Amino acid sequence: MSVNRSLQGVLLYDADGNELAVQDGVAVPASTPALMVAAVDQSGNSRYLELIEDSIEAGLYRLVVSGKMTLSIPPPPPGGTKVQISADNPLEISQATSPYLTEWEIPNGQTLFIQQALAGCQGDPSADGSKAEIYYWDGTTEHLVDRIYVVGQTQFGNYPDTDEARDGTALVGMPTAGEGTIRIYRSRLSNSSQEIDAVLRGFTI
Repeated sequence: MSVNRSLQGVLLYDADGNELAVQDGVAVPASTPALMVAAVDQSGNSRYLELIEDSIEAGLYRLVVSGKMTLSIPPPPPGGTKVQISADNPLEISQATSPYLTEWEIPNGQTLFIQQALAGCQGDPSADGSKAEIYYWDGTTEHLVDRIYVVGQTQFGNYPDTDEARDGTALVGMPTAGEGTIRIYRSRLSNSSQEIDAVLRGFTI
């Protein structure tokens, strides 16, 4: 979630409006009547965050949010390189050509951090659907990262900078060519040919 405001600090006031001296990590004084949070806008000006009481549950206050809110993948950290692995060529897959493999090699000595995996397929009259599987190949064994089943829709998941397969194997690049590779398999579970799209996004560092 992208929010163009950063938390600046917490200001506490007594019943007369006098600011209370509060140290970081110290409990809020008992009977404190107000808790005010200051933020910094894009112009560098201090702003207070507005709260509104819940319309159903009295005494419950929520942060007022106006304007446009979007979910987005954060940019790579300093020194990181953005990665996008597209498994869409050919876009149409059949049972006969399944599983169709797309590979991407992690640069030697670097670690891949996955931030988003997306898979989708067109409508499926037989309702058996399709699947996309993401594996890490270390030169000896395939380690499952994720498996996504889809039936006539697109699904995606955001990850907390995942750098491991399900079994804990780190997603690292290897010195030998062909090892330390991400493998994306797209498979049809029905007889008819369908378009199956898959994309993995993240960064290496």
